[in-house]
Amino acid sequence: MPHKLYYPFIILAFVTCSSSPSKPPKLPKPITLFVTAELQGHMEPCGCTTDPLGDIARTAKLIQESSTMSDVLFIDAGSTLYPGLHPAGKSSEQEKLKAKTLTSILTNQLDVAAVGLGPYDFAYGGDVLIPRLAGNVSGLSNVSSHFVKSIGTHKVGILGATSKNFSAKGATVASPIESTKASVAALKAQKVELIVAVLHMPREEVADIVRAVPGIDVAIAGQNCPEPKDIRDTAQKLNDTWILQPANRGQSVVKMQLSLEGKGPLVDAVGKHAADAKIESLTTLIDKLRIQIPEWQKSADADATFIAQKQQELSQMQEERKQLQESPLRKPAAGNRWFTFSQMRIKKSLACRPDIVEAKNNYAKAAGAANVLAGKDEKPATPEKGKASYVGMEACEDCHDEAVEFWKTTKHANAWATLEKDNKQFDFECIGCHVTGWDKPGGSNIGFNDELRNVQCENCHGPGSIHAEDSKPSSISLHPEESLCVGCHNAKHSDTFEFTPYLRDVTGKGHAEAFRKKLGDGVTGLQLRTAGLEKAGKLIGESCPK
Repeated sequence: MPHKLYYPFIILAFVTCSSSPSKPPKLPKPITLFVTAELQGHMEPCGCTTDPLGDIARTAKLIQESSTMSDVLFIDAGSTLYPGLHPAGKSSEQEKLKAKTLTSILTNQLDVAAVGLGPYDFAYGGDVLIPRLAGNVSGLSNVSSHFVKSIGTHKVGILGATSKNFSAKGATVASPIESTKASVAALKAQKVELIVAVLHMPREEVADIVRAVPGIDVAIAGQNCPEPKDIRDTAQKLNDTWILQPANRGQSVVKMQLSLEGKGPLVDAVGKHAADAKIESLTTLIDKLRIQIPEWQKSADADATFIAQKQQELSQMQEERKQLQESPLRKPAAGNRWFTFSQMRIKKSLACRPDIVEAKNNYAKAAGAANVLAGKDEKPATPEKGKASYVGMEACEDCHDEAVEFWKTTKHANAWATLEKDNKQFDFECIGCHVTGWDKPGGSNIGFNDELRNVQCENCHGPGSIHAEDSKPSSISLHPEESLCVGCHNAKHSDTFEFTPYLRDVTGKGHAEAFRKKLGDGVTGLQLRTAGLEKAGKLIGESCPK
């Protein structure tokens, strides 16, 4: 009898142990939006500056790392494939090959969700290589107005429009405001949680659309993207829309982390990256006022009211800085949607995705081979009668052996080797600054450059065939002008260049020794570059060749 009392408990225990435990509900991940714009066919920087920015392999790694913690949405806002409206004819095969490589990377490896439509996408005709968003453009295939994309557990509406000034063969351009209104209405009908507008137009036109069309949460200004020094480190609010814009050529990438668990307009929650940028700006202003206020107080005609106002401003900025340092993330009250915003500068210290490094290397080899094949029979133009041609370093060495020995100690003597290690020696974007007499009568070109590789004497002193025959100083340029240097030593390729310091590096014993003494002691180009590298940091990201 007693043992029967145990049966219900035994059964209950069996049921409890054998039934599957209930799983907690799956919490939605945040969405991380990445944005590039006006890539202009740029896959990587040349690497010549001390702090080069922009590399698709580094951007890809950044996106890949974020995908482990959030659901990722990657958008490119257009003018993606080519460096301009009409790239140079000689480089057309290279540019087409680069466009195909970049298209493959964006679609197959980066899984780009949407691409805007810009004028730099039609340098070689009307073929639209990647599906585009431009609701106000008709007459082109592979172009649509809007769509809904599921990102994790969320529904995001993405629409596109291009500038009212856009033109392309076969395209008809209508009002971007009207097409955007129609797209927003269609997306709202599908009950999306976020509407992103990919607008390939200047900020001014984006603002016109935002004022005229309510309901857009995020608007991307994809045209006239600035250089990194001019980008905004915060998103700009207009009505209930946040306008954002990255730097051009992939030098900075917008990163926007979004929490959509709520209603109402998106709220800027600041976050560490934006807080750090604001703290840096505040620190500069605080330090300035700390110096100025005591100076103003010493003045005999000091305005007490003005000084008091500046002291109050100083206190307010110090308090704001303190709050940002202590609490950079400022989430709104529960039930509100919010975001944090970052301008991610794509620096050399960031890691690379190895498969995209390989894709870039394959492109470099293929582009070089195609360029050499296309130019194998195209000899440099013949100089006009009575004009000199280029003869190369060996001819110079016959009379100027000491100068040539000195030249061998300079960076100019290794210019070609720096290209060879990266398979860029036959790249039209690079070769011109690493050979002598590039594309000049009697000089070098892609197919004929064997004797004129490296930056030789004649780049500075002019073509030397006449001088080699008559040995007269008047038949050569003895005092090169700075204008000869800045074609290559410019901000894009040589950010620490200063004429006199760099002259100290290329003159000395055996080569303009008296001139070098006249220049005197002082900072050298090497010292300027070394200081630039120290400031930028020497760390190269994991899996990156440079």
